[in-house]
Amino acid sequence: MCLQAVESVRTFCDATIESFKFLAGTGNPGDLPALYAATINDNGKATISRPELITSDSTKLSDKLENADPLHWLNAICAFTVQSVKDRFADRVYKYRETLTSVYSPLPAEKIPADSSPGKCIENSKTLKDVEENFMMEYPLKDAPVQQKGGAPLVFLDDIQMHVLQIDKERSQQGGSLILYAGSNTGDVYKIHSWDNGKKHAIATVFSPLTSYEGIRDMKFLNDTLYISTDSSVKQFGVVVCDKYIKIDACLYDPYCTWNGSIFAGVCQVRKAAGNLYTHENIPKLMDEYFNKAGDNVTSRIVGVGFSTTLPHYYPFTLDGKKVTWRHAKTDKEVKLDMSNMKTCNQDLVLSRAKKDDEGTYVAYLEDRKLNTVEVKLMETNEDMENAWKARFTEWCEVFDQVKKYSASCNQGSC
Repeated sequence: MCLQAVESVRTFCDATIESFKFLAGTGNPGDLPALYAATINDNGKATISRPELITSDSTKLSDKLENADPLHWLNAICAFTVQSVKDRFADRVYKYRETLTSVYSPLPAEKIPADSSPGKCIENSKTLKDVEENFMMEYPLKDAPVQQKGGAPLVFLDDIQMHVLQIDKERSQQGGSLILYAGSNTGDVYKIHSWDNGKKHAIATVFSPLTSYEGIRDMKFLNDTLYISTDSSVKQFGVVVCDKYIKIDACLYDPYCTWNGSIFAGVCQVRKAAGNLYTHENIPKLMDEYFNKAGDNVTSRIVGVGFSTTLPHYYPFTLDGKKVTWRHAKTDKEVKLDMSNMKTCNQDLVLSRAKKDDEGTYVAYLEDRKLNTVEVKLMETNEDMENAWKARFTEWCEVFDQVKKYSASCNQGSC
């Protein structure tokens, strides 16, 4: 989990202590549970190094390491505070081995110079005593790893190699959370939002700015814009995409955005510095508010015989793989899916080639909680058919607006 033994205490302290912020791990964790680490300096440049060993106290990540296929990639990003690094170098815990083939073990206390912490990061290494320098040359390794922020990786991804990182320092400092961007070997860029001292995180957006499968070699963040370079091109794109979010939680997990309006008819917009605005911390409360009111929702659908219509559940949050169940009030049984009754990718119910038996009341449930009630009325007369066409046209307009918004999102690389 990005915990590592540092091979050269003195070199590390002199050269990188002021810029040591984050580690991005990537590697083959099959038979050899080790990852590569990238140190991100204040200019955002990633330099790749190889830790001696990476261990894990996280059951979830440990299982992935133990059960991973030898050809399977696992990537992790960890955050470290400068103070945690300084604390590790200031302690009096070292390791050594008797011979080149021996196993490393903690150095006995009697071998450590009294009243001294060799390896402690100091302003000027020329002030070191001879006994401290000699000790550091003989025992250059610390025994305990640097503890990452939150005690676990901010995020880890399967089958993705993250090549470079950039941090939005200004907003991270203002909001008390961490906002970073990870460029991958697939050409995608992950916007990652971490909060609660690194214990919670969300992948807010995945940008796909490239038209071909190509690894990102370098990346810079400036004025809400990312500049990326590959072996064949250089591109730029904006990272504030609040108007592209449709779901409330997707909007609020993006640290740049807030939800404006009601849970049923609001929109996602750019978050401003001042004001009582919704954030990711409000998501549980908003969900409870939705379910308290959703039971009263009733939607009407007018459809002609032989025509199709879509029954929306209107759940304003991301489903995350959860199943929406549709029941017909006439039988109180789940609607059987076939060529006549289908679900969209959003799990709205589509009644194609409507017939008399399809008329009635349909109720959408998420687990045992009601989402929406839809009254379906079948039209048979000429006047009714005209009304059915008008209703159908209204549905098409709704779908068109959704597709237009999604297409605009894709054009900006965030689909």
